[in-house]
Amino acid sequence: MTSPARPWFKLEVQDRGLMRFNPVKLYFEQCEKIILNLAGHSNIYDGFYNSYEEIGTFGTSAWGIHEDPMDIFRAQSFTIGEYFLGCGPDGRINAFTRSTWKTVAQIVEEYGEENCSPTIISMYYNNQSDAWRRVIQLIEINDDRIPDYEDFAHKHTRAITWEDGSQQNLYLKLEGFNEFPIIAPRWQPRTTHDNYGNGPGADFLGDCRMLQMMQKKKLIGLDKVVDPPLQADATVGNVTTLPGAVTRFSATTPNAGVKTLYDVKLDINAIREDIMEVKNAANQAFFSDLFKAMINDDRPGITAYEIAERKSEIMNMLSPIVNSLNNEQNNPAVMRMYNIARRMGVLPTMPKELRGQKLQVKYISILTQAQRMMGLQSIQETLGFFGQNAQIFPQMIDNIDQDNIARGYMEDIGLPPSYFTDLAKMKKMRDQRAQEQAAAQKQQSQLVAAETASKAAKATKDAAGAPMGTGSALDSLLAGMGGSGQVQPGQQ
Repeated sequence: MTSPARPWFKLEVQDRGLMRFNPVKLYFEQCEKIILNLAGHSNIYDGFYNSYEEIGTFGTSAWGIHEDPMDIFRAQSFTIGEYFLGCGPDGRINAFTRSTWKTVAQIVEEYGEENCSPTIISMYYNNQSDAWRRVIQLIEINDDRIPDYEDFAHKHTRAITWEDGSQQNLYLKLEGFNEFPIIAPRWQPRTTHDNYGNGPGADFLGDCRMLQMMQKKKLIGLDKVVDPPLQADATVGNVTTLPGAVTRFSATTPNAGVKTLYDVKLDINAIREDIMEVKNAANQAFFSDLFKAMINDDRPGITAYEIAERKSEIMNMLSPIVNSLNNEQNNPAVMRMYNIARRMGVLPTMPKELRGQKLQVKYISILTQAQRMMGLQSIQETLGFFGQNAQIFPQMIDNIDQDNIARGYMEDIGLPPSYFTDLAKMKKMRDQRAQEQAAAQKQQSQLVAAETASKAAKATKDAAGAPMGTGSALDSLLAGMGGSGQVQPGQQ
């Protein structure tokens, strides 16, 4: 979905006419390249990778994107158990609380002595800098802000960090953000107001425990086969099972000696079959079959359309999580990176036509394209139908707007705007082509007319010089006018 090896998103606005405006297309294309380049040189893709692991295992993940003076923006990943999430009335995550442990030295170095409590300062200067202290952070939407104000107190999001157990109104850090900095996607919330999601890890938890128990029992069984429990007669001395060791016993005592306590008959194949059944269930629960089908298919030139054709049903099963990740992770992540880059001055100047327009994100990853190709299949089938029947019913081609189909198809498969010909330029090219075709037709008509006139003049000349009575064209003309067409005596 977010591969660092290829472009995976595009910026756009809802106004399709504006998207055909060349300065707007070029602005978005430049912004996309800059953001992808910055993300590749920072740790943003580490944040995505950790998020996918967390959300697949626990159904919920959380990470933050913060401004950085060197890399423009950087990711900060969190793990399950160290944070709490809050949900707003619209079902979106709007609050984040994190509890973590830091050493006294780390607290002083990060927040400064002037912001630390007397307890921290005392421990720092009394050789207790490695002692652990609990630090809590709260990030939430600033409901006291006045819109359109840019000062600190009216930022979109406020954040406070304090030491656990510190005095009231004493905090380590107070800051604000222009956007909510925490990206917290959920696999599948139980309800629209559930703070946390339910993922494959939770669904497979019972089977996972069973698999661990089966592996444990298999190893115990193998251990008993290789090193079985023994029984020894009371007359036997110390029993040593090391190779080459000697154990002494009296042969005069019946049943004396050392032997196995019981025989272990281990059906290792049956155990392996049971374990493989559970593993296959795990692969299905985590959609491993789909991803392996994409990764292991090393045929050259494979397209997203082929993947969608072969795995359409599984892609439909995966659609909810893809849409959820786009809405709750990728959309806010891309817009957060875009806004930070714009404020840091690394993006080109925005065209005036985009002022007041709401930006949107369109995804062109291989997984998203595979899903979109399932919808584009109808275009392929329609064009195939027209291609087969256009020779019989030529007029049916008039039902197709060829330009809109071509441009819509290229947009959906993710071609960059620079590959598109500008509409004004395309019209000029077509007008020039039409003029050239008209000129060629006119020249051809003139050549045909000149050739016809030349043939007519030659025919007239030949007719005028031909003697009468020889079946010439002149004889035929006179015959049609009532003449006999025969030469009389004395006539020439």
